[in-house]
Amino acid sequence: HHAETIAFRQKNFLYYGGKHGGKRAFPTVNDELRLRMEAMLDDWFEEHRRGRGCSIFLFPRSERVWILIRHGMPKRREASHQEDGKSTTEFYRPEQHDVLIYDSSADELAVHANTKGEVNLYLACFGLHLFADAGYFPAGEKFTLNPLIEDGANSLLCEDVDGLEEFRLVEYRRYWGGAYKDIEIRKSSDIFASLASRGKQLGTGGRLVSGTFKAKFTDSPKERSVTIRPPRNAKYERNEDSELIDVLLAKRGFIVEPKAEGDDPEAPSAVLEIA
Repeated sequence: HHAETIAFRQKNFLYYGGKHGGKRAFPTVNDELRLRMEAMLDDWFEEHRRGRGCSIFLFPRSERVWILIRHGMPKRREASHQEDGKSTTEFYRPEQHDVLIYDSSADELAVHANTKGEVNLYLACFGLHLFADAGYFPAGEKFTLNPLIEDGANSLLCEDVDGLEEFRLVEYRRYWGGAYKDIEIRKSSDIFASLASRGKQLGTGGRLVSGTFKAKFTDSPKERSVTIRPPRNAKYERNEDSELIDVLLAKRGFIVEPKAEGDDPEAPSAVLEIA
C-alpha cells in the first residue's frame, strides 16, 4: 500500500514514445520476468554504488500501468543527535522510489527518476524485457508549443473535450539566446486576453521553452495548473488530470504525432514528460 501511494503521488515525468506508435497491450509480467528485470537493474545499481535488492511493483489502472521501482542510493554519512545529548555518526543507504507509467493506448512510457543514467536504464530494461528491444523507447519529441504561435487563443479552446470547461495560458518562457542568453518570462491571469486588450499578439521571435496553463474541470471548483516544457516534459497538479489534458493537447496539436514502425526512420519518435 505504501508503494502504491508513492506511485500515484508522483506528478513529474518524462514520456518516451515506443516504436510501435499505436495502441499496444502491456505484456504480462510474471514472477520470473520480474526477477530478471530486477537482476538487470541491480547490476547497474551495484556498479553505480546504489547496492542490490531493488523491487518492482506494478499497479494497473485502465489503459495505464503505474510501475514503482524501489532501490538504494549511494551510502551517506551524517551526524546524529542522541537523546542523551551526545553526538554520533550514522552511516546508511537512503531509499529511493522511481516511478514509470506505461500508457497502452499510446504506447508511451513516462519516467520519473533522479538521473539521466537511471532514465536510460529503465528505458533499456523495460524495452528489452517487455518488447524484446532495448532501444524500443528512443529519445524524441513529444510536445511542441507551436500551436500557441500559429493559432493563438484558438489553440486553447476546449468545448469539444468532455470534463474540461476552460484552458488558458497564464505564463510562458521565451528563450532569446544571444551573448547574454536572455530568457523572457511573462505572467498573467490570461495572457491571450491581455494581449488582445492591447491589440497585440504573442509574436514569433525567440523560442518558447515553457508554457503554464490553468485548467478548469467540470467536477471541481478549483483550477489546477499544467506546465509543458518541450520536448518531453509535462507537470500536472494531479496525476489523474493528465488523461483529459492529453486529449486536449492532442486535438490542438501540442502533442507530436507518433511514428509507427516502418515510418521514416529519420523522423523523431514521440516523447512525453510530466512534472
